[in-house]
Amino acid sequence: MKEEYWKFLKKGLWIFGIGVLLMIASPMIWTLRSGWIDFSATGEIGDTIGGLTAPVIGVIGAALVFLSFMEQWKANRIQWTVMQENKLEEIKEKNFAIIWEQYKEIKNELHHPFLKKCLVSLKNNVKEIDWEKAIIELEPILLDFEYVVKMMIALKEKEIDHDRAHLLLHKLNSLMDELGWFYEDIPEDDDFLSHNKQQYWRFIPSYRKVCKKYSFPE
Repeated sequence: MKEEYWKFLKKGLWIFGIGVLLMIASPMIWTLRSGWIDFSATGEIGDTIGGLTAPVIGVIGAALVFLSFMEQWKANRIQWTVMQENKLEEIKEKNFAIIWEQYKEIKNELHHPFLKKCLVSLKNNVKEIDWEKAIIELEPILLDFEYVVKMMIALKEKEIDHDRAHLLLHKLNSLMDELGWFYEDIPEDDDFLSHNKQQYWRFIPSYRKVCKKYSFPE
């Protein structure tokens, strides 16, 4: 900004200096006796000089005003660009905050004592789990996952910070691994359980799509 100010000042000084030289030289040039011009019948010399220099002063004044308007236009453009960038940053922050809060909610729900106990059992190859109760707990978690993924797919590149989205996916991926332990082991001999398992597998392509969009390994 300081560099732009000095450029503007330099332009103004150049125009002012040229204008002063023209105002000094103009009367001398126009009052020289020559064969093609004669000011002997123009009345008082002061009126002549005033009449000769007035247009020069007017043109210089108009040039300075134009220069001033141009610099103001540039300043307004810079201000508008900064405002747009700030607005875009606010949108990014808002979108990330929404997704981040949803992530924390998923994490808290998935780490419910009952589900944590079930997860330990699955990892230890213990299959005696109350699956109906587990599905009741898992269903809203899967819906929250679907909401986050759909939002991240819908967002344009400029509407979310790519690096922060990548970090968020890293955290979501660990939760997806835990979720996978449940849905991959759900028995299919019950219609209610089978339906929820299919819902999980229908969700997987969307999750892969969002991973691909943000260059995150599946």
